[in-house]
Amino acid sequence: MDVLKVMKAQSGDAEHRENLVRYMLDDRKLDCGGKGVNYTDPEQAIAQMDYVAKYFDKEHRCPFAQLILSFDRSVTDQDEAIDFVKQAADQIPDEFQSMYCVHDRDEESGGLHGHIMVNTISTKDGRQFDTSKEHLEQLTLKISEITSNETSLILGRKT
Repeated sequence: MDVLKVMKAQSGDAEHRENLVRYMLDDRKLDCGGKGVNYTDPEQAIAQMDYVAKYFDKEHRCPFAQLILSFDRSVTDQDEAIDFVKQAADQIPDEFQSMYCVHDRDEESGGLHGHIMVNTISTKDGRQFDTSKEHLEQLTLKISEITSNETSLILGRKT
């Protein structure tokens, strides 16, 4: 069974967001991509997300969500994992800045897994990305279709 863990940020999490972006883009990544941000430059990606928050007067929120897609041991092919994470990231509407990366197995995290970080402020109108349980359950079902594997949703409170 695959697992989708969703962590929602809290106010004042700017430092954590910066650490997450740097972690996602460090040398351990197998692949990365994104929409609406320069996913090859951590500082610029952060600045681009900050600009959207400032434009919509939501600087105080540091809003982001992290989705972690952990594959079960049946997913052993790196290219397959990369494709699954790309398809999952494509489920995020284009009006929300997002970036993804895929990490290989390691002692700390276990199997192949991917991270998707979403700026929860719409670049179009400033509205929030829907992180309701119902919406995330729909996303989980879509990911199950993508991977052809049952996916379990775990909701976290804070990244």
